[in-house]
Amino acid sequence: MPFQINTAGQVTDSFVIDIPQGLNLKGKPQPVSLNHAFGNYKRDVEVSNGRVVVTRTYATHQGVYPPDMYNKYVNWLEMVQNDAVLSVMLSAD
Repeated sequence: MPFQINTAGQVTDSFVIDIPQGLNLKGKPQPVSLNHAFGNYKRDVEVSNGRVVVTRTYATHQGVYPPDMYNKYVNWLEMVQNDAVLSVMLSAD
């Protein structure tokens, strides 16, 4: 039986992490881009002037999808959810 995504939409959010004075960012998180027929997810990380700026964009595409795509859809949702937890490491060196 096919499954359906009833609404299409896009949400973009961003947040800033101020790096405390005397600490340095240990490696910058790599960008993420997950594109599929039923949606897109993108995360960018920029480091500038003692700040880490994270921008995420999540979009879903309305449509009816064949049953064999359902597991791919669930996997895509899990990857998006897992990426919602972002860690950065700071060091004093």
